[in-house]
Amino acid sequence: MIVAIWGFYEQGNFGDDLMAVMFAELVREAGFDSVIISKNPRFRLLGYPSCASIEDSNAEAILLGGGAFFKRASENKSDLSTSLEPLLAYLDRHEVQLIAMSIGSDGVAHREELAAQRKQLILHASFRGGCVRLRRDLSLDISGTTYLPDIVLASQHFFRSKFSALQEAEDESFLDLFNFTRRSLPLIPTELGRMLGRSKANFYSHQAFFPGGGEIALPFMGSVRSENIGRALAALRACRSITSSKLHPGLAAVSMGATFRALAPRDKTRAALSEYIQEGILNLESRSSRAMTVTIAKDLRWQKALWQDYRDRIVSLLDRSR
Repeated sequence: MIVAIWGFYEQGNFGDDLMAVMFAELVREAGFDSVIISKNPRFRLLGYPSCASIEDSNAEAILLGGGAFFKRASENKSDLSTSLEPLLAYLDRHEVQLIAMSIGSDGVAHREELAAQRKQLILHASFRGGCVRLRRDLSLDISGTTYLPDIVLASQHFFRSKFSALQEAEDESFLDLFNFTRRSLPLIPTELGRMLGRSKANFYSHQAFFPGGGEIALPFMGSVRSENIGRALAALRACRSITSSKLHPGLAAVSMGATFRALAPRDKTRAALSEYIQEGILNLESRSSRAMTVTIAKDLRWQKALWQDYRDRIVSLLDRSR
């Protein structure tokens, strides 16, 4: 059975694209064929089949692969909602199974607040359930959903099993990485002052030909790019810390043992970190009105167990006989 991995995979965004390959790998381990729905060639270069549209996939099942899916309507043209119409049309024309993994909310507290097409998806007859990444999102009352922590918290386990040849990072060793954005612009001088005398580099969470996210790169520092997901993970594994307002570069780094300083974090980032601190997954090192600093509280065995829980959940939701 072919399972299409579908999500926000057209912007060259490190966090979303990392989830795409993690779910493609989990689907493989579950005994199915996977195809990532994206025009971006980075997935094929890593050995994961991809295609440009859901219509080209011949999918018998669809996995909504991670991220802040539960949102209100948006006028933003880059929003995922612009590609929901063909997905809904495919579901209406074909007898397929639809599941969702590691999805979360962003500014939505009740199911009634969801953008219309997003609500149509989770209420569609083909929807079989899945996993939300925050326990609080169970209150959205989405049929068939359970709670599992964000899959990106298993990044070190994934890296060790998939990219073992890259475990010895070279140029990026022992750096403090900065992923500054427009949100953090007023705080940059203070943050640089905190790191005086330490080796620093910019971390780009968007591919070079997909500029986005309001990233600010400082010209007097070296740079670590996320063009290759495996090498980006190697850099995060080797760094001492990462400072970013974005959730997934931070969670990937913290899973590797680095410190994550969430600077001017968005509400969804603050909510995730706060819950994972309460759950005992993360340690809170410091907190202020402008930043949260966390480290990992769990070991590699916990990450392996989380990975297996996701794989088992996929197996339990998908009907092999169809």
